[in-house]
Order: sequence, then C-alpha cells, then structure tokens
Amino acid sequence: MTGMRRALCLAASAGLLAVHPAAASAATAGENLDCAMWAAYRINDAQDDAERNALMIAMALFVGLYEGQTGKNVDEAMVARARELDESQFDVLEEPCSARLDSFADRLEALGRRLGASGH
Repeated sequence: MTGMRRALCLAASAGLLAVHPAAASAATAGENLDCAMWAAYRINDAQDDAERNALMIAMALFVGLYEGQTGKNVDEAMVARARELDESQFDVLEEPCSARLDSFADRLEALGRRLGASGH
C-alpha cells in the first residue's frame, strides 16, 4: 500500500489530482470500465513517471472495480469499448474519472494518517 499511496501523492504534486467536486460514491460497471479506458488512454500522454504511475494505479483501480461488480475479466469488455470510444470522449471522461481518482487519493491519505497514528 505504501508504494500505491506514494505514487498517488507524487501524482498529486505533479498536478494530476487537482481539486474536483466530490465524486459520486457508487459507480456503475460501465462507468468503471470507461474510467479504466480513460486511464489507459491518458497513460500515453503522461508527462513523467509519477503521472504515468498514478494513471497505471488508476487503471488497476477501475479494472478491479469493474471486475468486482461484474465477476468477469475486463479484457473483452475493454477491447469492445475501445472500438466505441473516440478521442473526444476521453475529454468528456476527464472530469468524472479525475474526480473519482482524487477521492481515492484522499481516502488513501486519510488511511495513511490513521495507520500512522496507530503506530503502523
């Protein structure tokens, strides 16, 4: 967990995790799939290793959420969804997916503080 938290914190300092309105607490499997696609797409545009690592973590997070909701591997769903999305749609996904990633980073930071306070 320390490595994941560090990567997200580094990404925050690089400006990836800008302040966004609170994200919805529950997302559909389709929204998680779209955010996984967004993160995978944005990895190619990463400015540095910290941003690239944060986006890889984001992709893994959203893939895990999708697979947990559906009970299926994401592989075929991502391939099918990739055929449907064009570049402009990734711009639309930027705000909601970034907000969800920001919320996750906030949770990890709060968890780190709680664990640190308990001596772990």
